[in-house]
Amino acid sequence: MKRHTRIKRAIIAFVSCVLFVALVLSFFWLGEKNALGIERYTPDYDMVDIVPTLSKDTLTDEDYALLYAQTGLTKIGIDSMLDEGDITKIVDVQESFFKKYEFSDLNFAPFCHYYSLKGKIPLAPLQNGDIIISSSTEFSWWSIGHCAMVVDAEKGIVVEAIGVGDDSTYGYASALSRRPTLIVLRPKLEKEELDKIVDYVDQELIGITYDPTVGVLSRKYDEEIKATQCAHIFWYAFYKHGYDIDSNGGAVVTPKDISNSEYFEVVQVSGFNPETLWGN
Repeated sequence: MKRHTRIKRAIIAFVSCVLFVALVLSFFWLGEKNALGIERYTPDYDMVDIVPTLSKDTLTDEDYALLYAQTGLTKIGIDSMLDEGDITKIVDVQESFFKKYEFSDLNFAPFCHYYSLKGKIPLAPLQNGDIIISSSTEFSWWSIGHCAMVVDAEKGIVVEAIGVGDDSTYGYASALSRRPTLIVLRPKLEKEELDKIVDYVDQELIGITYDPTVGVLSRKYDEEIKATQCAHIFWYAFYKHGYDIDSNGGAVVTPKDISNSEYFEVVQVSGFNPETLWGN
């Protein structure tokens, strides 16, 4: 009799677990199917001729403000492109900033998808240590975003942790330029200090197991990193060198948290409102 009761309880427990898992999976599946989709910001004001402004010998604060509103390029981005001596590239960025792109929705893991443009966003010159952030990756209906760090600006090579089943590895900035939304951030650190962080990412953080639960089911920081995700990997590198780039200091660090960090300044924005960025 007791054995029969134990078997019955085991069956009930098993069925309950199956039903619970099925319910959770259905919840995420419905969320993905009913997601509203990414929204790419385009200005609701007119595009103007910026060539006369760019042709000036010296730009004023008002000029930089106009150019930022027209291109998404901050003073850093404008000056770096002017240093290259080709105004037409900045005009290309302006046209991209106003363009209403078509884009596709691509799945890369269960309940995970990202959006890709049919075209590329022209980028300002990158530097080692720049972090490129996008909001255009979603889990179910949540916008979790993605980010990558430039480790070889000359070749356009980045380091990124993409998703479950993939260890952290190298990629290309050009792939990030296909995202509907992006912010290019530059660390406000001395070159010598930043080089140490970039070298650490390049030499020590390749091949780290991807785990989206870091900070929830495991510690956010251990002296020896065992698992990571796309934002955590760079938070870990900066934190190990004395800088906490998680703007809200929560258990889980996200690309949005990094985008709001005081340790970075914006080089370029596209697909986000230049005034509010990602939730500022």
